[in-house]
Amino acid sequence: ILAGNLGVNCMDFLMQAPEPPSEESVEAALALLEEVGAIESSASKWAVKTNEKLTPLGVHLAKLPVHVRLGKILIMGALLRCLDETLTIAASLSTKSPFATNVSNASEASAAHRAFAHPSSDFISICNVWK
Repeated sequence: ILAGNLGVNCMDFLMQAPEPPSEESVEAALALLEEVGAIESSASKWAVKTNEKLTPLGVHLAKLPVHVRLGKILIMGALLRCLDETLTIAASLSTKSPFATNVSNASEASAAHRAFAHPSSDFISICNVWK
């Protein structure tokens, strides 16, 4: 909505839809976007409604076809020059763990996990799998 310049108040825009989402859903989505730094909400002293504005981070996140949290991880990884590891971690967060087990191969999976395990970070363990 904001990236396409369709409005400055997401709630107002979405409530015009033939089957609008619940206000709670929109509020939760806006809270998440504000939490990750993708939008800033502002209200004037006399206004009842708030207007949302994309931040520079939000402009970039709007171009990525991934969940906003994963998008922020990817952008920060690129900025901090650790994109390979960041891509591995983001991919692992969006799929089943390579260490997931079923009853028939639990001991094999546990042994494989120990071979790659890092003492203080599951994310580094995941990166170790793909090195």
